[in-house]
Amino acid sequence: MMKIVSDLHTGASTVQRVRECFVKEGLTSAPEEKPRPGQPEKLSGADEALLTAPACSEAPGGRSRRTLRLSADKLVGLKTVPYISHVTIHNVLKKTT
Repeated sequence: MMKIVSDLHTGASTVQRVRECFVKEGLTSAPEEKPRPGQPEKLSGADEALLTAPACSEAPGGRSRRTLRLSADKLVGLKTVPYISHVTIHNVLKKTT
């Protein structure tokens, strides 16, 4: 198993999980990515585009720069999401740089 881990540059738990899936469900389902439990994504791809485009432009009038809270308020104002945290905005922008 360690040879597989080193050859594929992955973790041992990933190899074990794929192996168990292969044994239970067969070859065709083993390599598929399964949805994981947890919070669903807060923003879709289109929502991220709405956020990213203005973040790369000039700051709004009267401001020296665009803040995370302004961006969050803008998405709420566009009725894209009912609420979004400035931390989520930070994580999305960090991911798209």
